[in-house]
Amino acid sequence: VLTSAVPIAPARMREAVELGRSIDRLSVLVDSELAMRALESCSASQRVRTPVFLKVDCGNHRAGVEPTSLEARRLAARLAASAHLEFRGLLAHAGHA
Repeated sequence: VLTSAVPIAPARMREAVELGRSIDRLSVLVDSELAMRALESCSASQRVRTPVFLKVDCGNHRAGVEPTSLEARRLAARLAASAHLEFRGLLAHAGHA
């Protein structure tokens, strides 16, 4: 299992989905509606279901959604309901290790 270390830019989602098809399992991080839509679109066009984690901000404000925000709840619900994304849960990383 390979998980992307940081959320992937929407413009690179097609490459991520293609890579995921060539290895056993690649999980992708998203932290925005834009990234989620791009990943969902690429997954649908390639007829795959891509494993995805919602990246949560641990307080450094570099990446991720605020865990208690309405945006986080909405994104989690959309990920869970997607036919083309396999919502694996939340991922947080303090980033200082």
